[in-house]
Amino acid sequence: MSVAPLLHYLSELHDLSGPFTAELSISLHTERYKAHQIIVGEGQIENRLWFMSSGFARCYFLNEDGSEQTIRFWLPGDFIFSYQGYWKTPSDVYIEILDSSELLSLTYKKLDVLLKDFPETKVFTRAIILKQWRKDFRRTTLNALHSEERYRLLRKESPLVFKHAPLRMIASYLEMSRESLSRLISKEGN
Repeated sequence: MSVAPLLHYLSELHDLSGPFTAELSISLHTERYKAHQIIVGEGQIENRLWFMSSGFARCYFLNEDGSEQTIRFWLPGDFIFSYQGYWKTPSDVYIEILDSSELLSLTYKKLDVLLKDFPETKVFTRAIILKQWRKDFRRTTLNALHSEERYRLLRKESPLVFKHAPLRMIASYLEMSRESLSRLISKEGN
């Protein structure tokens, strides 16, 4: 798999030096997954981050009653990582691939080497963390809205979610029943 999409993404954040580009390129590994594969499970220590070149994924945890609560979706061009993984603490969530996906992975150990050897790595890392933080904040503010507003906002900001995720996962993400979500979708269609 080509690292070009990732390098293009990073070049929009900051100039890429030749040595950094070369080192990053040899440090990345291509991973291919089929739909419904769990790449991180509860209790596992995630040792790498991923750049999603193609596919679709989600993050969820199990509620006390054992039901799945979806808390994030990832699309091509997104970075998949957790703060827990970087700090080598066990995950309390699951990361599931929903469509056949190709990911570029970089171990956190190698990220630390890049941070030490290439100053531009800090710029990229900060930008990626800030983007994740904004998504986390957006998720928090989404929860404060009425269910119909949550639905409309997700539909507007992330229309691809409705093409790739089953209704039960979208309903879980929006914190509503599947029936309520179906009614909102039907209402919008009229």
